[in-house]
Amino acid sequence: IQIIDPEDHSLLAVDPPIAGERTMRDLSKEYLANAPATVSVKDVIAINGGIPTGGDLKYKELDATGSKRRVTFESESGFVTPGLLFLPSGKPKGVRIVAADDGKGAEISARQAADDGFATLYIDVLGTGELAGIEMRYSVYMSRAVSFTGGWQIARAAEAMRHYSNHIEVVGRGPLSSQAAMYAGLMDPNLSKVTGFDCLRDWSSVFDDSVSDYAVQPRAHLLGSLANLRSQVKNGEWHLGK
Repeated sequence: IQIIDPEDHSLLAVDPPIAGERTMRDLSKEYLANAPATVSVKDVIAINGGIPTGGDLKYKELDATGSKRRVTFESESGFVTPGLLFLPSGKPKGVRIVAADDGKGAEISARQAADDGFATLYIDVLGTGELAGIEMRYSVYMSRAVSFTGGWQIARAAEAMRHYSNHIEVVGRGPLSSQAAMYAGLMDPNLSKVTGFDCLRDWSSVFDDSVSDYAVQPRAHLLGSLANLRSQVKNGEWHLGK
């Protein structure tokens, strides 16, 4: 038996590397650089596999009383989204749905205790909090960005929260969750306000090592610019990251 050293240069077909050789990263950047600036929302949704099937929300408040309630609902059949709902002392004048890349726990820890009359629902979108650690390949198999799935979770959460108020605001914090908020706004034009914090400046921002792989939009070069998509969100407000 001969032991082969995987570092043996005699096994390499190209050694030294060809001058000017381009990597997949280079090719991806080139795709984005040559992408169209504008694409219709209809086409963007289709490229992500279309709006998922709704079905029964199966919305549950696991605590029957109190101002803080654990909730669950199904954005798609069998896909359970966890959340924590904080209710004001009186009838809510509106509902805020909050999603963050650090998970709902971090957002709740930083929550201001003042009662402004709004109910606040903190949820974990796919790839965050209780739903972190997913296999990226499953999203790829579905031809759908993780953030697109997150957008549908938020849109379905809004559907559930209209039990409390028709005035629904959405907040997404971080490269992934701000995209999810954007997609929610594109899916549900009846949202009263959509705000994103620490947003990607453009699709190529995902090449920064500090950005989670979950924030990658497959086939982004077919979707037009992020700025164009955000501009089509009714009542949208966007705060770009560094």
